[in-house]
Amino acid sequence: MPEQLTRISFERRLNALCTDDLGSEVAVAVSGGADSLCLTLMLNDWAKSKGIEIIALTVDHGLRPESFQEAKRVHTWLSERNIKHYILKWEGIKPKTRIEEKAREARYELLLDWCHAHKITYLFLAHQIEDQAETFFLRLSHSSGVDGLAAMKTITLRDGIFLVRPFLENSRVEIRNYLEKYYHQQWIEDPSNQDKKYERVRIRQALPELEKLGLSPQAVSLSVKRIARVRLCLETLRDSFLKTNVKWSNGGYVFIPQEAWENLPREIALRVLSFVLGCIGTKGVPRLDKLEKCCEIKMSSQTLSGCEIVPVKQGFFICRELSKMSPPVKLKPNTPTYWDRFYVCISKEVVIAPLREALPKTGLPAKVRRTLPALYKDKKLLWVPSLDYYAKKDDINGTVILKVSKWKKI
Repeated sequence: MPEQLTRISFERRLNALCTDDLGSEVAVAVSGGADSLCLTLMLNDWAKSKGIEIIALTVDHGLRPESFQEAKRVHTWLSERNIKHYILKWEGIKPKTRIEEKAREARYELLLDWCHAHKITYLFLAHQIEDQAETFFLRLSHSSGVDGLAAMKTITLRDGIFLVRPFLENSRVEIRNYLEKYYHQQWIEDPSNQDKKYERVRIRQALPELEKLGLSPQAVSLSVKRIARVRLCLETLRDSFLKTNVKWSNGGYVFIPQEAWENLPREIALRVLSFVLGCIGTKGVPRLDKLEKCCEIKMSSQTLSGCEIVPVKQGFFICRELSKMSPPVKLKPNTPTYWDRFYVCISKEVVIAPLREALPKTGLPAKVRRTLPALYKDKKLLWVPSLDYYAKKDDINGTVILKVSKWKKI
């Protein structure tokens, strides 16, 4: 049985989750609803005891006329409690379709960008057990696989920021009762939480009927934990294959041998392919249905997620799609620069660009070779670092650093 929400149980949970150095500040996302306000106030009490300051962040999506006034009300409430608070506005033209999905993406982007800009590595979120159940049923309705049905993790790393969800085993009613009893704090009811045009709202309103069938949030939460164990096992098998069978080149491509690939269980193959595409491409990880269509025992030539799959007799390469690569950039001497997905630093002024020349004896298919980072001076090829190819050795001197910045730890 989940622990009842108390100050002691909350602090014990946070101490277990946050084992690293949190720094002097942490951030918390607060919408103005009861869940996020309760988290903010409990987190503030805990942080004070550790000499940490919390900073509350409210995203104003601007989808309702009154949303900014509500954000200002939250600002007033938190300021009265001496909690720093900032309002982040979603600017620009708002979408007409897939509003829920795009608003969620915008919210995370604004929150994470703010954390990066202020060198904060922990962001706390107030998702609770009903949110977890809603996420599970939402993903089930979209035919998600194991990863989707494992729903939300209590702590996860996203773009270098730890997302922490201490309330995932607590109910909405429990949290609201705590907020009223111990903090006497008002909250804002977002009318969009009752708008049936949103899929999540329709699922939320169906939860009481599902509970009568035994599909309670608590039962779903237990299943989610068990599915998460399966996910961890599959990720371990994936990582083992990535370490032992995949050739990672500092030219920004990988090679997967056919013999190892064709003996790989399909579920692990899908995970390997997804991981590699996420490392090389620019469009993130593809949806499972797209991945299933392109994942074959004998891979065919195709493009996916900004990547090119290039089959050869011995296996297949995965490289960047040339048309999706960054344009040429002039490098300043001894100035570290990120170009495309590479980190480069060189002692002289040169231009970095995809390789244009058809060099002999590279052992690489043309589609892969053309995506290699190359250094030029006055349109003359000087050096291809990943091939250790020099047009003239003396043209390159001093320290040269080239590494693929997007290669993830395996």
